[in-house]
Amino acid sequence: MQAGHRKEGESAVYFFMKNVLLASAAAMWAETVTIPADTAKVRLQIQTVAAGETPKYNGIAGTIRIIAAEEGAAKLWNGLVPGLQRQFLFAGLRIGLYVPIRDMITGPLPEGVNPSLLQKVGAGVCTGAIAITVANPTDLVKIKMQGQGVAVL
Repeated sequence: MQAGHRKEGESAVYFFMKNVLLASAAAMWAETVTIPADTAKVRLQIQTVAAGETPKYNGIAGTIRIIAAEEGAAKLWNGLVPGLQRQFLFAGLRIGLYVPIRDMITGPLPEGVNPSLLQKVGAGVCTGAIAITVANPTDLVKIKMQGQGVAVL
């Protein structure tokens, strides 16, 4: 069975929901694991350093150590809730909508015929644009929370 194809007897709605939920779950797990490094990255990006001063944060590992020591390790997960919401929406829509949009672009294809690269890219661009349009507000909230030294969860 090729990826992106429904199993025999599987409804289109079930196939869509299965793809959305599996993609969302995988992205949400990755968000949970990587958010401490992402929080450190945000802190590094927003810090301001006057000429001649030593920056408070220096490197991902150093920033993680400072946040954990000064604010508590839990602060490394600031913004997790909107991050999970973003991943649920973004990954779910991007992956879940790919096959239906690809099929709208290609129309019915004979068995064994694959869409062209251009058709696949077009479907990817469309689904990515839809997904990021819907998910972007949650990303802004996540970044705002990560940049704060006080938990807002």
